[in-house]
Amino acid sequence: MAAAPAATSARRLFSSGLAEARAKPAPPFKRHRKRRRGLRLGLPLALVFSAALLAGCGSSSKHASSTTTASWEGAPATGGSDKQVVASFNEYLKERPGSASPTQLALEYVRADRQQVALTTTQAEASPEGGGPTTVTVVLDGLPDDSVRATRDVLRFVPDGSGWRLESAVRTQRCQPGRGHADFEAGDCV
Repeated sequence: MAAAPAATSARRLFSSGLAEARAKPAPPFKRHRKRRRGLRLGLPLALVFSAALLAGCGSSSKHASSTTTASWEGAPATGGSDKQVVASFNEYLKERPGSASPTQLALEYVRADRQQVALTTTQAEASPEGGGPTTVTVVLDGLPDDSVRATRDVLRFVPDGSGWRLESAVRTQRCQPGRGHADFEAGDCV
């Protein structure tokens, strides 16, 4: 009979709910990051500093070569055809390094890189075989001028050895509303 009380005490232990008790799941692991106070300039500051160091690594003027490259100052702003400007541009083309298409040369002629316009349009018309004369029309529209709205340059290029030669250039302009002619003409705007 001594074994009976031990069995009942064991039953009481299990029936008291201890056998079915489950532990709560552990909360997810959270990393605690150290809060940085102030500006986070580590990588950006290092990049700026290294760029500044590399910018200073050029050669001085004492060691620079004395060769000059050809530069085109651009066509005058007046309308009409000017044979002196065409001759000057052809001299520039003789000294210009590298090859270029007639469209690239036309953009250089009008100095499109120095113009502040709303829209630059180019149109090239070449012979059927592509090796003959090419006419390039460059329109600079939306000029920041109170009288001239747009300019149109019609340039005719002909093959010259391994490059191109400018045969003719005609500039016309369109005026702002109320400031002169509304179509492209050679006359000045008021």
